[in-house]
Amino acid sequence: MIYNVVNAEIQTYRLNHSGLKRVFGDLEAAIMERVWEREQTTIGKVHQDLSGERVVAFNTVMTVMNRLVKKGFLYKERRGRSHLYAPVQDRHSFMQEVSKTVAKGLIRDFSDYAVSQFASALAETDPEKLEELEQILTAWKAERN
Repeated sequence: MIYNVVNAEIQTYRLNHSGLKRVFGDLEAAIMERVWEREQTTIGKVHQDLSGERVVAFNTVMTVMNRLVKKGFLYKERRGRSHLYAPVQDRHSFMQEVSKTVAKGLIRDFSDYAVSQFASALAETDPEKLEELEQILTAWKAERN
């Protein structure tokens, strides 16, 4: 039950964090992981999952999940006496969207620096990705011609 309505906007990107914590707070990231794992879930199930690794109140989980709904990252649907929560995007699509948003922002703000530094960072961290990038560029050039 992944919903195709995408109205969430990435507001923050924390350079000094890693993974989902770059765009979400600590508890938000943990909740999103649980919701993606289950595809649809309740506050109670997420609270139970999280209680195994941290002390967190049920009401806190409920508040954060409802904020994630308001921010556009989760969808909430009434089922009987409770609500089911589902991600608006699957994890893969979300990560693609974040990457694209960050890349566009860097290019808009830093233009040539961003492009050359991206290539330099790829060469330093994962040279094989440079080859992948070259193949993507070659395919795009072929499509345009």
